[in-house]
Amino acid sequence: MLNYFFPLIFISILIGFFLEKKFGIKKLQEYKSRHFKKIIVWQKHNGEKLLTTDNFSQGISIDNPDISKTYWHKQAKLCEKYCKNKKNSSILFLGLGAGTGPLLVNKMNPKIKQTIIEFDKKIIDVCKQFFNLNELQNTTIINTDAYSVIKEKKYLQNKFNVIAVDIFTGEESFGPSGIKTNFIKNLTNLLKPDGTLIFNRLAHRKDLQEETKVLESFLSTIFKSVEKIFIKDPRGYKNELV
Repeated sequence: MLNYFFPLIFISILIGFFLEKKFGIKKLQEYKSRHFKKIIVWQKHNGEKLLTTDNFSQGISIDNPDISKTYWHKQAKLCEKYCKNKKNSSILFLGLGAGTGPLLVNKMNPKIKQTIIEFDKKIIDVCKQFFNLNELQNTTIINTDAYSVIKEKKYLQNKFNVIAVDIFTGEESFGPSGIKTNFIKNLTNLLKPDGTLIFNRLAHRKDLQEETKVLESFLSTIFKSVEKIFIKDPRGYKNELV
């Protein structure tokens, strides 16, 4: 075992050195949790921080002006739009990531009440340490599994103007192999009469875009109107908001 251990450490150091030199990105901290083998906080040459879990991007810090070109910013703008001029407006975020969406919403309108459900306690701790999560106003963070909360209706006493579904652990959650119809229908029961449901979907492959069409088709049987927005981020991300 030891014969492999030291070469692996050396390779990891080389990869880190290569990323820092070629792309101006360095590793700030690495963790593991009961859900993820690797939770890593990176920092780019421009100061922007990036959170990854098992090599999948989960979110970025919001200080870079280029944030306006991301799906997180578009999602936040939609959330703010559908809460505008509403009495006691509120948003439910399913999935915290790096807190990018909730932080942007809070920056746009701190009066909007936000509830965030995140199943990994370490992610919450990392966001407090590196992504200014403690600066969120008018926000409740619940450390539990979103699926069980929605199914059992625990912790959630009120209904929401917007529910943003951004649950992602490396695999898509709502593909044609089994759209979680009961879960989605339970979400609609948590919406106010004129409420809005927003799904974030990966769109960097054709098959993922086809899966999103299936989700879009199902949602059209529930909602009066369904809109799909494609966002190509200069960082290389491609997402669709439904």
